[in-house]
Amino acid sequence: MSLTNSFTISADESGARELVSFILFLFEAQKPVLLSTLKDVFCAEKSPDAARKTLSRLCKRASALGVSIKKTGNSTQTALVIDTASLYSLDDLPPEELLLGTIRTCEALLDTNALPYQNDLRIALAKLDPNFAGTEINEGPKSPCPSEKSRIFEVFLDALEKHYAINAWYTDPAFSTTNRLLAPLGYFFANDSKYIVAMTLDEAGGTISQPKTFRVDRFDRAQARKDVSFTVPDTFDIRDFYLLPFEFGPDKPFTITVELLDNFPPALRQRFMRRASEGRETNTWTISVRDQLKAISWCIANNVLPKAPQDFVALWKESLARGVSLYGNEQ
Repeated sequence: MSLTNSFTISADESGARELVSFILFLFEAQKPVLLSTLKDVFCAEKSPDAARKTLSRLCKRASALGVSIKKTGNSTQTALVIDTASLYSLDDLPPEELLLGTIRTCEALLDTNALPYQNDLRIALAKLDPNFAGTEINEGPKSPCPSEKSRIFEVFLDALEKHYAINAWYTDPAFSTTNRLLAPLGYFFANDSKYIVAMTLDEAGGTISQPKTFRVDRFDRAQARKDVSFTVPDTFDIRDFYLLPFEFGPDKPFTITVELLDNFPPALRQRFMRRASEGRETNTWTISVRDQLKAISWCIANNVLPKAPQDFVALWKESLARGVSLYGNEQ
C-alpha cells in the first residue's frame, strides 16, 4: 500500500500546516515582508479580495497562539512583521520554570501512541522530575556484564518486537513458581525495576488470560518459542498498566476510596483514572494500595481527599496535621 493511499491530510491539518508555514516564513525573514510577496507565496491562485482575507485570517490565528503580527510600511508598500516585543523571552524565565515547561511539553508527546521511543522519553523525564506523572521510572544502575536477568529481559524484548511467545518460569511474591507460555505486549520501568506486560497463551497461540504485569527479576528462566506467534489486541494500551507509586510495597493489598478535589493535577488525572474504578458517590474512586505511607503522602501532595477505610483516613488526617504544624512552626 502506498503512503498516498494510507495517509490523508484533513482540512484541519492542512490549515495548521499553512499557519505554521506562514509564521515560520515571517520569523525567518527577520524583517518586514511585503504583502505582495506574501500573497504570491500563500495566495498565488486566489483573487485579491480572497488573498487579503486569507492573510488577515492567518494573522488572527497567529495572534491567538501568542504570535502578534503587525503592519508596517506605507499605503503603497504595506508589509507584515513579527512583533517581537509581544513575545515572551526565555531569558526572563527562571531556570526551574524553563525546565518545568520543557517537561510538561514532553509529557504532552506521550498522550498518544504515535511517538517512537516513548519508553526512552519516559526514562529521561523521570530523571528530570521525580514527580513525573507519566510513571515513576528508574532505569537503575547498569551492570558492566550482562546478568541472567538482563538476558531474560533481552529475550522478552526480541519476542515483543517479532511477536513470538516465551516459555517462562515465574516466581510470584508468595514464592510459588509456575511455568507459563507468555505473549509480551509491552514493558516499563518503575520503582527501580523492569516490568513486562504479557498475556498467557495456550500451545496453539490462543489467549488464556488477559494482560498482566510481571516483574522481570522474578523470572527464573525464559525460552523463546518462535513456533507460537500472537497478535497484540487492538484495545491494548501500555499506559493502562503503569503503576502509581503506592501500588508497590510491602503491605498486603487493600482498597481505598478517594475524592479528587478541584485542584487535582490535570496531568495526573488520566493516568489515575486508568488505574482506578469509579466509586458509588459522585467524583469518588477506588484504587488498590500496597504501601499505605506512600498513599497518604500521594493524597496530600495531589489534593486527594480520602473517604475510606476509616483507619486510612485517620492516618491521613494525622499526617496532614503534622505537616500543618511543621509548616506553621517554620513561619
